[in-house]
Amino acid sequence: MSRRFALYLGGFLGPFGTIVTVPMLPELRDEFSVSTEVAGLNITMYVLPMAALMVFSGTLGERWGRNRTVRLTAAGYAGASLICALAPSFGWFLFGRALQGMLNAFFTPLLVAALAETTPSELLGRAVGFYSSFQAVGTAAAPLVGGLAADAEWRSAFVVAAAVALSIAIFAPPEAGRVATSPPSLRPLFTRPINLLGFGFMAGSIGPLGAGILVGLAARDELGLDGRTTGMILLIAGLGAALTGPLMGGRMDRLGGRRGVAIGLAGAIVGNLVLAGVFDTNGAVLATAWLATWVIANLSVVSFHAIGAGAIENNRGGGLSMMLAYRFAGVGLSQIIWLPVFTRNPSLAFAGAAAVGLVAIAASWASRLDTLPG
Repeated sequence: MSRRFALYLGGFLGPFGTIVTVPMLPELRDEFSVSTEVAGLNITMYVLPMAALMVFSGTLGERWGRNRTVRLTAAGYAGASLICALAPSFGWFLFGRALQGMLNAFFTPLLVAALAETTPSELLGRAVGFYSSFQAVGTAAAPLVGGLAADAEWRSAFVVAAAVALSIAIFAPPEAGRVATSPPSLRPLFTRPINLLGFGFMAGSIGPLGAGILVGLAARDELGLDGRTTGMILLIAGLGAALTGPLMGGRMDRLGGRRGVAIGLAGAIVGNLVLAGVFDTNGAVLATAWLATWVIANLSVVSFHAIGAGAIENNRGGGLSMMLAYRFAGVGLSQIIWLPVFTRNPSLAFAGAAAVGLVAIAASWASRLDTLPG
């Protein structure tokens, strides 16, 4: 049981490590005597190397052996987290963050691939949905833990990340131990269907799946809520997605992944349009709207993961890592695209994110990739 739980910890750690620094930007700015904009580069230094490496990391991990790769890269992530915790300068801190992202690129897709490998096809959606629940918890916990650490000692957040990564390295599940019978090829990663699906995931992450940052800004700048309350709004949505993740996965098992992607994105589009009209009402309305949006949107996330895990024969890790590369590229681009829009017109930012969701549906549907409904 502990080994199986360690597999799901990988789902928690990826998003947790990505955004845990968001609430502590003022502390980083003061600690290292840099501007807020420069302090924010730590997120870019985490996401972009991770997204770039994920194009190849799953395939390389399949070649080297999942268990070996998961253990080594998770242990390395623990070390990189300690570099961040002990960083004497901003340069060292950025180095640690970049190393975290690069190592995360290996163990995250391989853990999901191991999960898919050992799950009957008719139950794949439910299993991936449970994994996505831990991702949602990581996404929700990051701003809360980061905020608490910022109030006490910001470096402690990276000690937490190191402890989680070390647990994954020690208790890597036996089902992660598969070694490919023949070296997987990189060529299938660059086929039209795979990249159409990946582009759909990227567009969704730029658009309605990535609106959490807009919700946080609306809470702080438009409603004047404090950081703790804003963190709770995001936490509630994350917990809602976590609790309903297996349910959404079971729904995908019945619908098939292609329909799951389209329905989840359609719900996210509607939710973003609602947010465009109610974001400045009050905190309770904002929290309720984002909770409903993210719960239905999680159906598309589960479906993208499940399709990617089965898209390439004998290379589950490679197919999934390609999907995640597109997803995290979208996460990085969403901040660049929508933050300037939000400062001028918050409603337009939410509506624009919704519009990009239509591109995501079109691209993923055109890929024709799917899971088989149970």
